[in-house]
Amino acid sequence: MKSHSQHEAHPDRSSLERFMAGDVTPSEGRQILAHLLSDCAQCRRVTGPLSPFGRVALAERDEAGADSDTADLVSGTAAALLEHLRVRERAIACEREDAPARLAELEQQAHPHRLLLVRNSSRFSTWGLAELLVEDSFRHRFDDPERTRQLAELAVEVAERLDGGVYGPAAVNDLRARAWAMRGNALRLGSDLRGASKCMTRALKLLDEGSGDPLEEARICELFAALRSNQRRVEQAVRLQERALRLYRRVNHRDRQGKAMVDLASYNALAGDRDRAIALVEKALEYVDAERDPHTVLAARHNLAVFLHESGRLREALAVLAGARSLYESLGDRRNLLRLRWLEGRLAREIGEFPRAEEAFEEVYRSFSEDWPIAAALAALDLALVYLDTGREIEVPAIILGVEMVFRSHEVEREALAAWIVLREALARQNLHHALIRDVALRLERLRERGAR
Repeated sequence: MKSHSQHEAHPDRSSLERFMAGDVTPSEGRQILAHLLSDCAQCRRVTGPLSPFGRVALAERDEAGADSDTADLVSGTAAALLEHLRVRERAIACEREDAPARLAELEQQAHPHRLLLVRNSSRFSTWGLAELLVEDSFRHRFDDPERTRQLAELAVEVAERLDGGVYGPAAVNDLRARAWAMRGNALRLGSDLRGASKCMTRALKLLDEGSGDPLEEARICELFAALRSNQRRVEQAVRLQERALRLYRRVNHRDRQGKAMVDLASYNALAGDRDRAIALVEKALEYVDAERDPHTVLAARHNLAVFLHESGRLREALAVLAGARSLYESLGDRRNLLRLRWLEGRLAREIGEFPRAEEAFEEVYRSFSEDWPIAAALAALDLALVYLDTGREIEVPAIILGVEMVFRSHEVEREALAAWIVLREALARQNLHHALIRDVALRLERLRERGAR
């Protein structure tokens, strides 16, 4: 016999009705089902008539003219519901196992044909495939922007075709919201901020029609915060990221709290509050598990060094980098190693070690010129500042013209090329100076934050 305390917190009628309609999250559904299975006759009287099994029982009772209590006739309802949920979970598990094969089949085709297949064949309208497309889009967001965009577009197409009657309408809206947010994130990384904003608006509308799962809301808040940051609406980015952090705290998701603090620190730094940024990233390092998530730990340590550098705490920044060097090297990511080298160069310039700074900037410039022209331009500007600081103004023109050739060999935004033309014109007037170089660097840095290449 269950104790009275187990029946004190009855689900309200609305929650029970949503449960019977399949309109709850898996975690909420398990909680309600556990309550129903605890012999709570009061709640089973509510759910009984709402279940397909209960409706059949009531019809049979009415036909027979029996007077037995509804609860007796639907005593098997909870067990039947449990089996129904188990069948649904098994089906989704099978779909997840099958999803990689479905994706491989799609990837044999050109992207326009993939979209046609998804739109015209129900074989691809599965929960498992929609989830996999969302996850893969996020995973490739830095190494392959075009693949990220295509996967996100497919995720939206698949999610929009999921049957709410099969999976539950609230759960389907959650997944659709996630897919639209991922598509918005892909567009943001491609510098289409207007398109990204439209996708995020759609994601938020779907989220309002979803289950209310705090983790779903938190993830979308984080992606929306990144968009607002790229749009230079930094205060909104801070508020959205703070909302995500509160939601992760509500469900006691420690790892996600740490990651959320790393991003929140970056937005506070953009807003000019570097003291809070430093405090947040130091706190984040207490939350993130270095063995389970070394990439987030590395991002946190790198950002901490940047914030310390920007605050004039150069020796502390150098100490942080020295402590993180083994992590940079063990992860072996080329871009992260270049970011380390770049920051070391900036710190060396600040403390007057110009030969070390020059060597670092030249290496970073050569490496970034291959794939990341705006980053290459920023490294070149750092090198130009070293030349001005050491009285080698005569070497600056070659840098300016060299980067312009890099720009013209890549597809870069008009805004980036326009910024560089300002430098070329100043060079022609023999009016190139520190302040102008730093101003152009700031304009290019904003483009880099938007994901422009």
